[in-house]
Amino acid sequence: MRIESIIHKPFSGVFDCFSDMQKFAKVHPVITRIEKLSDTKYRVHETLSLFYIPVPITYVVYVYPNVQTRKINMNSYVLGFSKIEMQFNLTDDQDYTHISEDVILSSSLPIGKLMESFLKKQHLKLFKNIERVA
Repeated sequence: MRIESIIHKPFSGVFDCFSDMQKFAKVHPVITRIEKLSDTKYRVHETLSLFYIPVPITYVVYVYPNVQTRKINMNSYVLGFSKIEMQFNLTDDQDYTHISEDVILSSSLPIGKLMESFLKKQHLKLFKNIERVA
């Protein structure tokens, strides 16, 4: 799945929102807290809404930002049954940054389309939030 967006902010601020996980937590629509476990490993706390009932989940994510290639890779296993690989590719043109996100979902359950829809909605909100603060 690919998600694309244009943020009307310079590359440096946008990249910073993706690579600084405390900033990322502040702009992400469902993340409530992130704990740093190592240079690349973080524990993520999210609160999802399932039929208007808040459902807290926690999982580990590995984050690999590379300012030279302008890419940020994030890999996680959510609830032990879904592997999510995300690559954010950033390109800039003075006043704006183009985000192209590639997402690969693997799950032992038949919930791929539901997760894709949920992730797309979340990440489009994420990109709008980044635009406000970057």
